[in-house]
Amino acid sequence: MIKIFLFHYTSISALPNIVRTGRLMLSESELSPKRRMAGRPVVWLTKSDDPKSSGIMHDPTLQNLRDFDLIDKTRIRFKVELPNKLVTRYRDWAKGQGIDRNWLAHQMTFPGANSWFVTTRPIEMFCWREVIDLQEDRAIWVAGPHAQLRGASDMNIEKESLATEKESLS
Repeated sequence: MIKIFLFHYTSISALPNIVRTGRLMLSESELSPKRRMAGRPVVWLTKSDDPKSSGIMHDPTLQNLRDFDLIDKTRIRFKVELPNKLVTRYRDWAKGQGIDRNWLAHQMTFPGANSWFVTTRPIEMFCWREVIDLQEDRAIWVAGPHAQLRGASDMNIEKESLATEKESLS
């Protein structure tokens, strides 16, 4: 079976739920700028190990902007290893879902858009290879025979950090 290494970025506020469930869950597929959940939910992935060139930064032209969109989703980086057959390039997947051509063309102008992949399945912990806190520049989990994802309190996820993030939404 051929496998591929990809990256998934998320916020510090999403990390406790990921730790609790042991999986990266499905989210909005962004098939429409105006309508939420216009398509099948996905886990977003990229080939880029640099969040600045991953294309996941906030797009101010989105008309369905939610508070959630203002959260920094670039702090935590998961490196995952998945079978090729479970991932699809976003552009190809979106076309298959009937995305509007103009909206897709706009999305493809984002930095790193050509590196986007999606999967329509949650990504279980056994597929994770490492989890990095990019703000603190440290690994909070690395795969191995004794790998263990520490609880939120062990990962330096302080209430202050979460409160600051929520405060920035106000």
